[in-house]
Amino acid sequence: MAILARALVSRTGQPTQLLVERRVSRPMELDSTGYEPVDPNRLARAHVGGADISDTRPQTADIARGAGGLHTTARDLLSFLQQHIAPQPGRASQIVEVALSGEGCVPLGWQVHEQDGRRIFHHSGEANGYQAFVGFHAAEGGVAVVLLTNSSEEDGLQTIALHLLDPAVALPAFAPRPSPSEPGTFNGHLGVYVIEGMENGNRIAFVDLGESLGYIETMPDGGLVRRARLEESAPGQFRLPGTPVRIQFEDGGGVRMMVGEQILHLIPQN
Repeated sequence: MAILARALVSRTGQPTQLLVERRVSRPMELDSTGYEPVDPNRLARAHVGGADISDTRPQTADIARGAGGLHTTARDLLSFLQQHIAPQPGRASQIVEVALSGEGCVPLGWQVHEQDGRRIFHHSGEANGYQAFVGFHAAEGGVAVVLLTNSSEEDGLQTIALHLLDPAVALPAFAPRPSPSEPGTFNGHLGVYVIEGMENGNRIAFVDLGESLGYIETMPDGGLVRRARLEESAPGQFRLPGTPVRIQFEDGGGVRMMVGEQILHLIPQN
């Protein structure tokens, strides 16, 4: 979708923001949907792993706007789905027809869930401290579900949303929250580190948040890059929520940071 957006920008000579406004949000009367919030004071504060990351939340780069970065409201999204369930004559219905018919019976931008002859269209995602889910089916007068939450983590909320459209989808099994860590549990992990071979680069500090270990990354000039609450997956092993980053504290005092398949070694800052 990001590549498609870049192709459209190249073809039309218009920025993605203007294309979405003219071709989608304005014809469908989605007045609170766009790449800039209508009212910044109405933005929900973003959270990852229970930590408020609003002040350091990564912004969607212009080049990736075809795949995300829109601001919207539950009201706008419900209106969007209603126009799919019961399209009215006009430009909006043409947009819906193109999206649902797609190419070779594959809808554009929608995932399809088939159950008992019922076609459920849905799409979801999570990033940068937020989650979103939209879905609908037109059977029995139509049902639409919208989920928006200012928390980005693997908590099963999107499965619950799909369950509302198809009760055959099993609800997730929720594990009890882990007990708070004992005072001093993370003493051996605390400190400021740099990546080996990048000693003049960003600083990574591990701090005690009481019940969990905190991650603070800063640039060499002190500018804040990211602040987050780490999730412990096993003793000495942590995950940076919303990213492919895992951190492992080894018995000998070494610290490894795994970014996908890449392994980086952290060394204490003198």
